[in-house]
Amino acid sequence: LRAPPTRDRQALVSYIRGRRLLDTSDDPKTDKQAVDAFQDAINRDSSFAFAYAGLSQAYWSTSKHTGDRSWLDRARDAATHAEAIDSKCDQAQVALSLVSRDLGRRSDAVSQAKRASTLTPDNDDARRVLGLALLSDNQKHAALVELSAAVERRPHRAVNQYYLGTGMLVGNRNQEAIAPLKKATDLQPHFESAWVNLGMAYLRVGDWEKSSGSSSRALELNPNDSSAVNNLAVAHYWDGKYELAVQGFDKAARLNPGLAVRHMNLGDALDAVGRSQEARQAYARAVALATAELRKQFDTTNAGIAAKSEAKLGRKAEAER
Repeated sequence: LRAPPTRDRQALVSYIRGRRLLDTSDDPKTDKQAVDAFQDAINRDSSFAFAYAGLSQAYWSTSKHTGDRSWLDRARDAATHAEAIDSKCDQAQVALSLVSRDLGRRSDAVSQAKRASTLTPDNDDARRVLGLALLSDNQKHAALVELSAAVERRPHRAVNQYYLGTGMLVGNRNQEAIAPLKKATDLQPHFESAWVNLGMAYLRVGDWEKSSGSSSRALELNPNDSSAVNNLAVAHYWDGKYELAVQGFDKAARLNPGLAVRHMNLGDALDAVGRSQEARQAYARAVALATAELRKQFDTTNAGIAAKSEAKLGRKAEAER
Protein backbone atom coordinates (compact mmCIF):
# COMPACT_ATOMS: atom_id res chain seq x y z
CA LEU A 1 0.00 0.00 0.00
CA ARG A 2 1.36 3.43 -1.00
CA ALA A 3 -0.96 5.28 1.38
CA PRO A 4 -3.50 4.35 4.06
CA PRO A 5 -6.53 3.07 2.11
CA THR A 6 -9.00 3.92 4.88
CA ARG A 7 -9.20 6.16 7.92
CA ASP A 8 -11.06 3.51 9.90
CA ARG A 9 -8.65 1.41 11.92
CA GLN A 10 -11.05 -1.51 12.41
CA ALA A 11 -11.97 -1.51 8.74
CA LEU A 12 -8.29 -1.94 7.92
CA VAL A 13 -8.02 -4.80 10.44
CA SER A 14 -11.00 -6.53 8.82
CA TYR A 15 -9.49 -6.01 5.37
CA ILE A 16 -6.18 -7.56 6.42
CA ARG A 17 -8.03 -10.49 8.00
CA GLY A 18 -9.91 -11.01 4.74
CA ARG A 19 -6.66 -10.93 2.78
CA ARG A 20 -5.07 -13.50 5.05
CA LEU A 21 -8.06 -15.83 4.71
CA LEU A 22 -8.20 -15.39 0.93
CA ASP A 23 -4.46 -15.98 0.63
CA THR A 24 -4.78 -19.54 1.95
CA SER A 25 -8.33 -20.38 0.84
CA ASP A 26 -8.85 -23.70 -0.91
CA ASP A 27 -12.53 -24.25 -0.06
CA PRO A 28 -15.89 -22.39 -0.02
CA LYS A 29 -15.97 -22.22 3.79
CA THR A 30 -12.80 -20.12 3.94
CA ASP A 31 -14.04 -18.04 1.00
CA LYS A 32 -17.18 -17.24 3.03
CA GLN A 33 -15.08 -16.12 6.00
CA ALA A 34 -13.10 -13.84 3.67
CA VAL A 35 -16.34 -12.42 2.22
CA ASP A 36 -17.57 -11.64 5.73
CA ALA A 37 -14.31 -9.90 6.65
CA PHE A 38 -14.31 -7.73 3.53
CA GLN A 39 -18.00 -6.94 3.99
CA ASP A 40 -17.31 -5.83 7.55
CA ALA A 41 -14.60 -3.49 6.25
CA ILE A 42 -17.05 -2.05 3.70
CA ASN A 43 -19.76 -1.62 6.34
CA ARG A 44 -17.30 0.45 8.37
CA ASP A 45 -16.06 2.48 5.40
CA SER A 46 -18.19 2.48 2.25
CA SER A 47 -15.43 4.29 0.30
CA PHE A 48 -12.83 1.57 0.95
CA ALA A 49 -11.89 0.60 -2.63
CA PHE A 50 -9.46 -2.14 -1.61
CA ALA A 51 -12.16 -3.83 0.48
CA TYR A 52 -14.47 -3.97 -2.54
CA ALA A 53 -11.60 -5.41 -4.60
CA GLY A 54 -10.99 -8.03 -1.92
CA LEU A 55 -14.71 -8.83 -1.83
CA SER A 56 -14.63 -9.32 -5.61
CA GLN A 57 -11.69 -11.73 -5.35
CA ALA A 58 -13.44 -13.66 -2.57
CA TYR A 59 -16.52 -14.00 -4.78
CA TRP A 60 -14.29 -15.15 -7.66
CA SER A 61 -12.68 -17.74 -5.37
CA THR A 62 -16.15 -18.95 -4.34
CA SER A 63 -17.04 -19.43 -8.01
CA LYS A 64 -13.85 -21.42 -8.54
CA HIS A 65 -14.38 -23.69 -5.53
CA THR A 66 -18.14 -24.26 -5.96
CA GLY A 67 -18.39 -24.28 -9.76
CA ASP A 68 -21.29 -21.80 -9.47
CA ARG A 69 -20.62 -19.15 -12.12
CA SER A 70 -23.30 -16.81 -10.74
CA TRP A 71 -20.67 -15.65 -8.25
CA LEU A 72 -18.78 -14.12 -11.18
CA ASP A 73 -21.53 -11.52 -11.61
CA ARG A 74 -21.10 -10.42 -8.01
CA ALA A 75 -17.33 -10.44 -8.43
CA ARG A 76 -17.57 -8.23 -11.52
CA ASP A 77 -19.91 -5.75 -9.79
CA ALA A 78 -17.69 -5.45 -6.71
CA ALA A 79 -14.53 -4.98 -8.81
CA THR A 80 -16.21 -2.36 -11.00
CA HIS A 81 -17.31 -0.49 -7.87
CA ALA A 82 -13.76 -0.61 -6.48
CA GLU A 83 -12.41 0.85 -9.74
CA ALA A 84 -15.06 3.60 -9.69
CA ILE A 85 -14.01 4.62 -6.17
CA ASP A 86 -10.28 4.59 -6.93
CA SER A 87 -8.99 4.26 -10.50
CA LYS A 88 -5.48 3.64 -9.14
CA CYS A 89 -6.48 0.68 -6.96
CA ASP A 90 -4.28 -2.09 -8.34
CA GLN A 91 -6.30 -4.82 -6.60
CA ALA A 92 -9.42 -3.66 -8.47
CA GLN A 93 -7.59 -4.34 -11.75
CA VAL A 94 -6.44 -7.72 -10.43
CA ALA A 95 -10.05 -8.56 -9.56
CA LEU A 96 -11.34 -7.40 -12.96
CA SER A 97 -8.71 -9.52 -14.73
CA LEU A 98 -9.70 -12.65 -12.81
CA VAL A 99 -13.37 -12.18 -13.74
CA SER A 100 -12.62 -11.34 -17.39
CA ARG A 101 -10.46 -14.46 -17.70
CA ASP A 102 -13.21 -16.73 -16.40
CA LEU A 103 -15.78 -15.06 -18.67
CA GLY A 104 -13.59 -15.78 -21.69
CA ARG A 105 -12.63 -12.13 -22.32
CA ARG A 106 -8.95 -12.93 -22.69
CA SER A 107 -7.69 -9.63 -24.10
CA ASP A 108 -9.49 -7.69 -21.34
CA ALA A 109 -7.97 -9.99 -18.72
CA VAL A 110 -4.45 -9.35 -20.06
CA SER A 111 -4.87 -5.56 -20.29
CA GLN A 112 -6.39 -5.28 -16.80
CA ALA A 113 -3.60 -7.35 -15.25
CA LYS A 114 -1.00 -5.27 -17.10
CA ARG A 115 -2.59 -2.12 -15.69
CA ALA A 116 -2.37 -3.60 -12.19
CA SER A 117 1.34 -4.39 -12.62
CA THR A 118 1.94 -0.88 -14.01
CA LEU A 119 0.21 0.73 -11.03
CA THR A 120 2.30 -1.33 -8.57
CA PRO A 121 5.27 -3.05 -10.25
CA ASP A 122 6.26 -4.97 -7.10
CA ASN A 123 2.76 -6.46 -6.60
CA ASP A 124 3.06 -10.23 -6.84
CA ASP A 125 -0.73 -10.54 -7.22
CA ALA A 126 -0.61 -8.48 -10.41
CA ARG A 127 2.25 -10.49 -11.90
CA ARG A 128 0.62 -13.82 -11.00
CA VAL A 129 -2.76 -12.84 -12.43
CA LEU A 130 -1.09 -11.44 -15.54
CA GLY A 131 0.61 -14.82 -15.93
CA LEU A 132 -2.73 -16.60 -15.66
CA ALA A 133 -4.32 -14.25 -18.21
CA LEU A 134 -1.46 -14.83 -20.65
CA LEU A 135 -1.73 -18.58 -20.08
CA SER A 136 -5.42 -18.47 -21.03
CA ASP A 137 -4.44 -16.45 -24.11
CA ASN A 138 -2.05 -19.27 -25.09
CA GLN A 139 1.03 -17.09 -24.55
CA LYS A 140 2.76 -19.79 -22.54
CA HIS A 141 6.33 -18.44 -22.51
CA ALA A 142 5.26 -14.92 -21.51
CA ALA A 143 2.94 -16.43 -18.89
CA LEU A 144 5.77 -18.35 -17.22
CA VAL A 145 7.90 -15.19 -17.15
CA GLU A 146 5.17 -13.41 -15.17
CA LEU A 147 4.42 -16.37 -12.90
CA SER A 148 8.15 -16.65 -12.15
CA ALA A 149 8.23 -12.91 -11.38
CA ALA A 150 5.45 -13.40 -8.82
CA VAL A 151 7.49 -16.13 -7.12
CA GLU A 152 10.59 -13.92 -7.13
CA ARG A 153 8.67 -11.16 -5.35
CA ARG A 154 7.13 -13.42 -2.70
CA PRO A 155 8.65 -16.91 -2.80
CA HIS A 156 7.15 -17.93 0.53
CA ARG A 157 3.58 -17.44 -0.67
CA ALA A 158 2.11 -20.84 -1.53
CA VAL A 159 -0.31 -19.58 -4.18
CA ASN A 160 2.57 -18.11 -6.22
CA GLN A 161 4.45 -21.40 -6.21
CA TYR A 162 1.23 -23.28 -7.02
CA TYR A 163 0.37 -21.29 -10.12
CA LEU A 164 3.95 -21.38 -11.39
CA GLY A 165 3.86 -25.16 -11.14
CA THR A 166 0.42 -25.28 -12.74
CA GLY A 167 1.62 -23.06 -15.59
CA MET A 168 4.54 -25.40 -16.18
CA LEU A 169 2.12 -28.33 -16.38
CA VAL A 170 0.09 -26.45 -18.99
CA GLY A 171 3.32 -25.88 -20.93
CA ASN A 172 4.25 -29.58 -20.59
CA ARG A 173 7.35 -28.70 -18.57
CA ASN A 174 6.43 -31.52 -16.24
CA GLN A 175 9.74 -32.17 -14.48
CA GLU A 176 10.16 -28.45 -13.76
CA ALA A 177 6.61 -28.26 -12.38
CA ILE A 178 7.44 -30.58 -9.49
CA ALA A 179 9.66 -28.18 -7.48
CA PRO A 180 7.20 -25.25 -7.19
CA LEU A 181 4.24 -27.56 -6.54
CA LYS A 182 6.22 -29.37 -3.85
CA LYS A 183 7.15 -25.99 -2.37
CA ALA A 184 3.47 -25.01 -2.31
CA THR A 185 2.61 -28.14 -0.31
CA ASP A 186 5.53 -27.48 2.06
CA LEU A 187 4.37 -23.91 2.67
CA GLN A 188 0.70 -24.87 2.99
CA PRO A 189 0.33 -28.58 3.86
CA HIS A 190 -3.48 -28.46 3.58
CA PHE A 191 -3.38 -26.96 0.06
CA GLU A 192 -5.41 -29.74 -1.55
CA SER A 193 -5.23 -28.43 -5.12
CA ALA A 194 -1.44 -28.31 -4.90
CA TRP A 195 -1.36 -31.99 -3.90
CA VAL A 196 -3.65 -32.81 -6.86
CA ASN A 197 -1.38 -31.08 -9.36
CA LEU A 198 1.76 -32.48 -7.75
CA GLY A 199 0.24 -35.92 -8.26
CA MET A 200 -0.35 -35.03 -11.92
CA ALA A 201 3.24 -33.83 -12.34
CA TYR A 202 4.66 -37.07 -10.93
CA LEU A 203 2.22 -38.99 -13.12
CA ARG A 204 3.51 -37.29 -16.25
CA VAL A 205 7.15 -38.09 -15.45
CA GLY A 206 6.30 -41.73 -14.73
CA ASP A 207 6.86 -41.79 -10.97
CA TRP A 208 3.83 -43.89 -10.03
CA GLU A 209 4.76 -44.21 -6.35
CA LYS A 210 5.12 -40.46 -5.71
CA SER A 211 2.08 -39.73 -7.82
CA SER A 212 0.03 -42.19 -5.75
CA GLY A 213 1.33 -40.63 -2.53
CA SER A 214 0.46 -37.07 -3.59
CA SER A 215 -2.99 -38.04 -4.88
CA SER A 216 -3.69 -40.01 -1.71
CA ARG A 217 -2.78 -36.96 0.38
CA ALA A 218 -5.17 -34.85 -1.71
CA LEU A 219 -7.92 -37.39 -1.08
CA GLU A 220 -7.29 -37.26 2.66
CA LEU A 221 -8.12 -33.57 2.43
CA ASN A 222 -11.05 -34.03 0.02
CA PRO A 223 -12.19 -37.62 -0.61
CA ASN A 224 -14.43 -36.56 -3.50
CA ASP A 225 -11.96 -34.59 -5.59
CA SER A 226 -12.55 -36.27 -8.94
CA SER A 227 -9.20 -35.17 -10.39
CA ALA A 228 -7.31 -36.71 -7.47
CA VAL A 229 -9.40 -39.89 -7.71
CA ASN A 230 -8.66 -40.13 -11.43
CA ASN A 231 -4.93 -39.37 -11.03
CA LEU A 232 -4.59 -42.09 -8.41
CA ALA A 233 -6.41 -44.56 -10.66
CA VAL A 234 -4.12 -43.66 -13.59
CA ALA A 235 -1.06 -44.28 -11.40
CA HIS A 236 -2.50 -47.68 -10.38
CA TYR A 237 -3.23 -48.52 -14.02
CA TRP A 238 0.30 -47.80 -15.29
CA ASP A 239 1.74 -49.56 -12.24
CA GLY A 240 -0.17 -52.71 -13.27
CA LYS A 241 -2.59 -52.56 -10.32
CA TYR A 242 -5.63 -52.98 -12.56
CA GLU A 243 -8.23 -53.95 -9.97
CA LEU A 244 -7.42 -50.82 -7.95
CA ALA A 245 -7.55 -48.83 -11.19
CA VAL A 246 -11.05 -50.16 -11.93
CA GLN A 247 -12.25 -49.07 -8.49
CA GLY A 248 -10.73 -45.62 -8.91
CA PHE A 249 -11.96 -45.00 -12.44
CA ASP A 250 -15.43 -46.21 -11.49
CA LYS A 251 -15.56 -43.67 -8.65
CA ALA A 252 -14.18 -40.92 -10.92
CA ALA A 253 -16.88 -41.68 -13.53
CA ARG A 254 -19.57 -41.52 -10.86
CA LEU A 255 -18.22 -38.19 -9.61
CA ASN A 256 -18.08 -36.80 -13.18
CA PRO A 257 -20.75 -38.76 -15.10
CA GLY A 258 -20.82 -36.23 -17.93
CA LEU A 259 -17.08 -36.27 -18.64
CA ALA A 260 -16.19 -38.54 -21.57
CA VAL A 261 -12.58 -39.16 -20.53
CA ARG A 262 -13.67 -40.67 -17.22
CA HIS A 263 -15.67 -43.38 -19.03
CA MET A 264 -12.87 -44.02 -21.53
CA ASN A 265 -10.42 -44.56 -18.66
CA LEU A 266 -12.87 -46.89 -16.95
CA GLY A 267 -13.16 -48.85 -20.19
CA ASP A 268 -9.38 -49.26 -20.34
CA ALA A 269 -9.20 -50.61 -16.79
CA LEU A 270 -12.16 -52.97 -17.27
CA ASP A 271 -10.58 -54.23 -20.49
CA ALA A 272 -7.32 -54.89 -18.62
CA VAL A 273 -9.05 -57.19 -16.12
CA GLY A 274 -11.04 -59.03 -18.80
CA ARG A 275 -14.45 -57.50 -18.11
CA SER A 276 -15.01 -56.98 -21.83
CA GLN A 277 -18.75 -56.39 -21.90
CA GLU A 278 -18.59 -53.74 -19.17
CA ALA A 279 -15.61 -52.18 -20.97
CA ARG A 280 -17.66 -51.89 -24.16
CA GLN A 281 -20.44 -50.17 -22.25
CA ALA A 282 -17.96 -47.66 -20.82
CA TYR A 283 -16.43 -46.98 -24.25
CA ALA A 284 -19.90 -46.52 -25.78
CA ARG A 285 -20.72 -43.99 -23.07
CA ALA A 286 -17.46 -42.16 -23.77
CA VAL A 287 -18.30 -42.00 -27.49
CA ALA A 288 -21.78 -40.63 -26.79
CA LEU A 289 -20.53 -37.92 -24.44
CA ALA A 290 -17.58 -36.90 -26.62
CA THR A 291 -19.74 -36.81 -29.76
CA ALA A 292 -22.31 -34.62 -28.02
CA GLU A 293 -19.58 -32.12 -27.16
CA LEU A 294 -18.18 -32.24 -30.71
CA ARG A 295 -21.61 -31.32 -32.08
CA LYS A 296 -21.47 -28.13 -30.00
CA GLN A 297 -17.87 -27.25 -30.90
CA PHE A 298 -14.96 -29.20 -32.33
CA ASP A 299 -11.95 -29.74 -30.11
CA THR A 300 -9.10 -32.20 -30.44
CA THR A 301 -9.43 -33.63 -26.94
CA ASN A 302 -12.99 -34.90 -27.40
CA ALA A 303 -12.20 -35.99 -30.96
CA GLY A 304 -9.31 -38.08 -29.63
CA ILE A 305 -11.46 -39.62 -26.90
CA ALA A 306 -14.18 -40.49 -29.43
CA ALA A 307 -11.63 -41.93 -31.88
CA LYS A 308 -9.92 -44.14 -29.32
CA SER A 309 -13.21 -45.36 -27.88
CA GLU A 310 -14.61 -46.10 -31.35
CA ALA A 311 -11.46 -48.10 -32.12
CA LYS A 312 -11.85 -50.07 -28.89
CA LEU A 313 -15.39 -50.89 -29.99
CA GLY A 314 -14.06 -52.16 -33.32
CA ARG A 315 -15.59 -49.35 -35.35
CA LYS A 316 -12.57 -48.64 -37.54
CA ALA A 317 -14.21 -46.30 -40.06
CA GLU A 318 -15.74 -44.13 -37.30
CA ALA A 319 -12.46 -44.07 -35.41
CA GLU A 320 -10.52 -42.94 -38.51
CA ARG A 321 -13.11 -40.29 -39.30
